[in-house]
Amino acid sequence: MGKTAARKISISPVAVCALSAFLASGCGNSDQQEPPTDAAGASGTPDDVPIVATTEKVYSIGGTVSEEWASFTTVTDAVFDTNGKLVVVDNLQLRIVVVASDGNRSHDLSRAGEGPGELRAPASVIAMGDGRLVVYDFGHRSFLVFGPDGIFLEQHGVDRETASISQIPRSTDLVGRTFRPLPDGRILTFGGLSGGTGRPIEVLGLGEGRDTSIEDRDTLMMAWDLPTVVEQETKELPTAVDNRKMFTFGTMRPHFAPPLLVDVLSDGRVAVVDSVGYRIKLLSPGGMIESVLERTISPRDVTPEVERTVRDAKEAELSEGAGEGTTVLAYGTDVDQESVDAFVRRSLENILRRLTFTAQIPVIEAMGVDSEDRIWVSRTGNGGATDGPTDVFSADGQYLGTLAPDQIRIPTAFGPDGLMAYVETDGLGVPVIHVVRLLRLEVPPADALD
Repeated sequence: MGKTAARKISISPVAVCALSAFLASGCGNSDQQEPPTDAAGASGTPDDVPIVATTEKVYSIGGTVSEEWASFTTVTDAVFDTNGKLVVVDNLQLRIVVVASDGNRSHDLSRAGEGPGELRAPASVIAMGDGRLVVYDFGHRSFLVFGPDGIFLEQHGVDRETASISQIPRSTDLVGRTFRPLPDGRILTFGGLSGGTGRPIEVLGLGEGRDTSIEDRDTLMMAWDLPTVVEQETKELPTAVDNRKMFTFGTMRPHFAPPLLVDVLSDGRVAVVDSVGYRIKLLSPGGMIESVLERTISPRDVTPEVERTVRDAKEAELSEGAGEGTTVLAYGTDVDQESVDAFVRRSLENILRRLTFTAQIPVIEAMGVDSEDRIWVSRTGNGGATDGPTDVFSADGQYLGTLAPDQIRIPTAFGPDGLMAYVETDGLGVPVIHVVRLLRLEVPPADALD
């Protein structure tokens, strides 16, 4: 399965444009600190043990030709619940669709609106172990909690003092974040727009009862990072109702800066990737490093040829249209599309002018944990621009083998019973979701490798 293609921004009700794909790997301070020392060794893969994956197709939904309920504009998030239903967030349509295990529509979660439990700008969804669904709604500055039957239960404000729509600049620390459910009912969160010299991996606890604020917020670990600065640009945009502000946010970081990849095992341990080399830290539920998974694969150097390839690709994005490769969080009333496009394009041009690079390309590109607690680790390919192989480890850290780049990749979402969902786009840039079931991973016969 391929990667989701970059898409042109399209805005109906608009508020915030987070320049993600173009900017997350963007530009910034060229004064890099020394990368952490990781496992040394040859940059090839002589010690890989080949394995193959056997899968079966379960269903596909979406695309240019699809039923109305599956006509997605953008898929902001997609997760499986405990029963294998796929929950799909379409931010621009203000919809959250629950898909049954046979690929048919089960129901929509809530509806667009201003009231409690209604959707203003749903950004992501968390499937809790007890069957509840927790939606982070940027418009409400809140987590909305729904029961397994889809009934709205309660709402938890991110911060009582900054929950107002009018206070966007002070309420953005959860924008763009990734969320994972923890076995104890709390929520792990990481990523987003945080600046500084580290990246916090935090644990959120929701209070009890309706219309409450977040009860606690603890730092599990401060992940390693290059020095960063969060840059924000503001512009007043005329609307049919009043003057509203549009914001672009960007973390000013060198291209090929080390990723922050985090996932949770069923026993509460947390797998973390935050370095340049091949290193996966396994944390206890309390945040202590219990073990480190390593392989002797060194990062590749960023050559002038690699830099030129990256710059050419980003210039091509700009030539194809303003806003290519951006993520949109939307709320409020209509604004002028032409003004938005010009605003986003100016931000992207500024990023390209200030683009800098790290000295090395991180070895690891993606990481995830499946329903059997196997840890999947995808490596970067040639020059960081192609897919590399994917290693698989058991829950106790044993290396099981490596999937070739043309085998299955880490999906958008792992589900129970081997389910895997891949969000892609068709030839017209319309989201398509393919769901497959992993039947087995196995070492192929020796003659199959010849």
